[in-house]
Amino acid sequence: MSWIIEQILKFTGSQKFLSAQLDITNACNLRCLHCYQPDHEVSAELAIGEWRKILDKYARLAEKLYLKPHFTISGGEPTISPLFFPLVKELNSRWPNAGISLLTNGTQLSESVVAEMV
Repeated sequence: MSWIIEQILKFTGSQKFLSAQLDITNACNLRCLHCYQPDHEVSAELAIGEWRKILDKYARLAEKLYLKPHFTISGGEPTISPLFFPLVKELNSRWPNAGISLLTNGTQLSESVVAEMV
């Protein structure tokens, strides 16, 4: 990083992370009153190839802004999506040290799911 960019980032108080929330599904196994999802059915979800294109753009932006990646995977209930594990693997392969948070209702977390997430 050049000296001038470092100074600009210090002056602007720039954050260190570029956080992205990846809503991978509308589907959910619960119907919580506080939920902002209008329905809980699978509709118009992106395929893994489309997520890869989004992640390519995210990578260019994070690099341009000198920010480290951080992701929150959410939905609906992301752990019931068939995209959940492929997307986590994609994130880990691109950014091995990135923070990944999971916004879940926790009802689908079994020992085997948690073991695979680790």
